Amino acid sequence: MEKKAPVFAVNETADGEGVVRSEGKTVFVRGMMRGETGEIEITQEEKRFSRARLSSLTVASPERIRPECPYYESCGGCSLGHVTAAHELTLKKERVRDALERIGGFSEEEYALSDTVGGKRTGYRNKAELRFRPGPGFGYVGRDGGFCPVEDCLLLPKEMNRLLSSKAVKSVPGLSGCVIRTNRKGESMLILETREEISLPPDLLREYGVTSLWRLAPKEKPVHALDGELIHLWGESFLTEEIAGLSFRLSPRSFFQINREIAEKLYRHASMLAGLREKDLAVDAYSGVGAIGMTAAKSAGEVVGVEVIPEAVKNAEEAAERNGIGNISFLAGRCEELLPRDSRLRRAKAIFLDPPRKGCDRRMLEAIVRAGIERIVYVSCDPATLARDLRILKESGYRLTSVTPYNMFPMTGHVESVTLITRAG
Repeated sequence: MEKKAPVFAVNETADGEGVVRSEGKTVFVRGMMRGETGEIEITQEEKRFSRARLSSLTVASPERIRPECPYYESCGGCSLGHVTAAHELTLKKERVRDALERIGGFSEEEYALSDTVGGKRTGYRNKAELRFRPGPGFGYVGRDGGFCPVEDCLLLPKEMNRLLSSKAVKSVPGLSGCVIRTNRKGESMLILETREEISLPPDLLREYGVTSLWRLAPKEKPVHALDGELIHLWGESFLTEEIAGLSFRLSPRSFFQINREIAEKLYRHASMLAGLREKDLAVDAYSGVGAIGMTAAKSAGEVVGVEVIPEAVKNAEEAAERNGIGNISFLAGRCEELLPRDSRLRRAKAIFLDPPRKGCDRRMLEAIVRAGIERIVYVSCDPATLARDLRILKESGYRLTSVTPYNMFPMTGHVESVTLITRAG
C-alpha cells in the first residue's frame, strides 16, 4: 500500500469516507472527516478516483468520537461509529440535499428540507441476520469479506444478544447461520440455518424469550438469508408486533421496518402529509403488510392497498380485520398496471409510494400523472432513485413541496425520507 503525505479532507460522505484531493485525483478515505488532516494509505486505485485508509491523524474534527463498538475496524457494519449523533444527522440531511440537487436538478429554494429525524443509536434493530462458525460463534461478513465473530452487537437489543449466547443454540448440528426477529414485548422468532435435523425442546429456549422456532434448509447457492425450505418446529408460526397503534403478525419472510421507533414517526408523518379527509380515497402502492395504508385509513374515507406479492396481500387483509379497520381493502397486482384500468383508483386524492431501493417503475409515475392524483407521498430508502423519480414528476407538472430525512439505520450510511409532491397549479 502506498503511503501519502499529510492530506486535508475537504468533505465527507454519509458512508463515513473523507473526500480528499491528492495529486489531481479524488480519494475517498475510510473513517476520515471533513476538516481533518492526516496521513493516508491508498488501498484501491481506479481510473477516476482512489480509496484509502487513514493511517494517522494530525488534526481531528470536533465531531469525532471514539467508536463504542470493539468490532468497529473489522466488522464495518457501523461505518459512522466514529461520529457524534448530531453530526450523523447532518451528514444524512446533506446526502438527501446533494442527491436532489445533483440528480434531480432541484434548488434549495424550490422545497422545504427538514432536519433528519433521529432516535436511539443502539439496540434499535428488531431483525438480525448472522452467520455461524463452530468455535467463534455468531458474527457477520466483515469489512474484508471474511467472517467477523461478534459477541455483543451494539445494534441489537439485549434480548437478541442474550439469545445468541445460548449454548443450546450454538450446539445445533450443522448450524451455519440464523435470523432473529424480536417484538416490542421482547419475544423472539428464531430461524436456524442447517441442513441437518435438529431437536431443541421448548424449555431450552423459552427462558430466552423464543416463542417461535424454525429451521431453514438453505438452497445450494442461496441469494438471500431465507432462501430455502422453512420448517416450523414449535411455538407460534408468526410473531406479533405492534407499531403506530396497529398489530401485525409477521411470518419469517414478512417485510417489516427494522427500526420500530423511527418507523412509527415515519408512518404518522406520511399519513399527515397526505392531507386526507373523511370522504377522500387514497391508494397505498407497494403496500406490503399495509402499515402505511392502515395508518392513513384513520383519517381517510377509503384506502386501497396494492401489492404484487399475494401472500403479503393476505397478511394485510388479516391485519386490517384484526385491527378493526373496515375502510381499507387490498388488491394483488402491480399498481402501474391496475391504476390505468381501475376508475376507482384513479379517483384517489393521494397516493403513497414506498418502492424498493431501485425506485418506481416509470410506468408507475406515468400512470399517476395521467390520473391527475393531487398529492403524492413518497417514502424512499435511496436518495438517488428518489431524486431521479422526482425529476420525472417535475417535468410532468408536479411540484416538490417538502422532504424529511429519517435515520432508520443509525451508525450506517443509509437514510430514508418522506417527500410530499403536489400537482402544480
